[in-house]
Amino acid sequence: MDGTYLEAEMMGDAGADAVIVMGRAHDATIERLGTEFGMLVMG
Repeated sequence: MDGTYLEAEMMGDAGADAVIVMGRAHDATIERLGTEFGMLVMG
């Protein structure tokens, strides 16, 4: 579960529209991914 933000950032930079995170990911991480990268976040 380490590195969720960094990995999602790389995916977003590569053009991903959505990212899947573990359900235990921190709420702040999930919120930041959705707002900063405009990606759909699924857990």
